[in-house]
Formats: sequence, C-alpha cells, structure tokens
Amino acid sequence: MLFPLQKNDVLKKMLEKRELHSRKSSMNYYQRHLENKLKKLFSLFPVVCVQGARQTGKSTLIENTFKGKIQTITFDPVLDFADARKDPDFFLQTHPTPLFLDEIQYAPELLNSIKRKVDSEKKNSMYILSGSQNLGVLKNIHRMI
Repeated sequence: MLFPLQKNDVLKKMLEKRELHSRKSSMNYYQRHLENKLKKLFSLFPVVCVQGARQTGKSTLIENTFKGKIQTITFDPVLDFADARKDPDFFLQTHPTPLFLDEIQYAPELLNSIKRKVDSEKKNSMYILSGSQNLGVLKNIHRMI
C-alpha cells in the first residue's frame, strides 16, 4: 500500500533538489559573452526579461552575473512564496530592488504591480524577470511593463 507524501516531505525534496542543482551549476559555471550585455541592459532599463527554453542556464547566467548584488526569488507553481500572488503590492514593498524574480510565469499577478512600481519610481536596474514555461504570459510581459 502506498501512502501519499506529506506536504513537508514534498517541500524537503524540492529544497534538496534545488540545493543540489545550485551546487552543481555553480561548480561548472563558464563565463558567458552575454554577461556584459546583461549588465549593460540592466543599467539602462528598469526591467530586463530573460526567457528561453527550460534548463538552458537562464537562472545560472543571472545569478552568476549579479552574484551578491541582487536578491533572487524563485517562484513555484504550487507554493505562493511570501503571498506574492495573493498580495503582489505588499510583496514588492517588502522585497527591495534590485530583485531577480525567477520563474515569473508562476506569479503573473506580480506584473501589474511591477509596472506600477516602475512607473512611480522611474529608475533603472530594478527587476530581472526570467521564465521558460507558459510563454503566453512571458510574451505579454513587454506590453505590461
């Protein structure tokens, strides 16, 4: 007889997988030509979006390019980290910029709040967004922000 995993077991396995992935990717990281271009774009615009296919190194590129200079938050399709989906304005107030929002397709509710914040603060180097799935959401980011 099989028993379903408890919620804590699922979370633990997800965190272990993420930790292993982070260690593995940082050990074999090679500097990329895109790093300087990404830094330049981030200095010129309030929001930069990096999108592409799964497992192609988007997050690794961003995390290594801005190591120690930008906070990273990775969204999940099941868990609502810090109630980002429920109260996106409050989420942005409590997470200062610059901020890297990874897998943004799992928290599309944030996009209008990001737009309002960018419009009100009128400064560059605020947010880096990345994602791979649900390209319908990602294709419309440039219209929303």
